[in-house]
Amino acid sequence: MMLVPLLWASVRLSTDLREVDRTHEKMDLVFNARAAARQSREVLHGYLQSGNPEQLASYQRSTGLAWREVWHFKELTLDNPRQVANSQRFEQRLGDTFKLGDELLAEKKAGNPRSLAARVAAEEAINDGLRDAVRALVDEERGQLAAHERALAISVRTLQIISSLFAGVLLFLGYHSWRRVDMLLSLAVRR
Repeated sequence: MMLVPLLWASVRLSTDLREVDRTHEKMDLVFNARAAARQSREVLHGYLQSGNPEQLASYQRSTGLAWREVWHFKELTLDNPRQVANSQRFEQRLGDTFKLGDELLAEKKAGNPRSLAARVAAEEAINDGLRDAVRALVDEERGQLAAHERALAISVRTLQIISSLFAGVLLFLGYHSWRRVDMLLSLAVRR
């Protein structure tokens, strides 16, 4: 009977630990998507300046990685309506970023590229929205992480208390069993 609370506390601890790990994973996905978007922008600028096809391939890999990370994040946050809305905004801003990249590539291919100042101005307008979208995702996940860490701390304390009580009951029963055996042995020796 004493094992039931101990098992319950263990399951609760395990569940809370999984939630903390899951939240860290979601934050990593956001940071990876943001890093891939930055890398794609840097590589795109390099390609627009040099025309090096390796940079174009790197741009395409970076955009693919950013999309994969965003889609995986969306799969993990289907249970949180705020994050569903935040991830849609992030996906839209990321789409705007890559749409601008495609426009810049098309202009280069057509032989009519924008000036550096015009590119930077267009990117800055998009980057502000992207930055705000990332901030909303991260802030929500940090709030979730704080809640999950509080729950984990409570689970650890609960398991410690239940384990201590379980150990105390075992010691109590063991002591009384030993005393009973000792008393029976004493009576047997006297006879």
